[in-house]
Amino acid sequence: LTPPTGSPVKGLPPVRDAHVADLESKLQERFGTKVQLRYRRGKGALEIRFFNDDDLERILKIAGIHVD
Repeated sequence: LTPPTGSPVKGLPPVRDAHVADLESKLQERFGTKVQLRYRRGKGALEIRFFNDDDLERILKIAGIHVD
């Protein structure tokens, strides 16, 4: 049996838009760390992981944000 249309199948990840996945990959390459891009209907969130203060400063520097 198949689940009703529109309901997610448990255990399977949701289908990702190829454009969003490509952007996420490029961001991960740029920042050198795990990046998660969630996008839906023109809104979303961008999560960039860091593991310590030095890592955060490195990411900020790459983004062009200089901390005094």
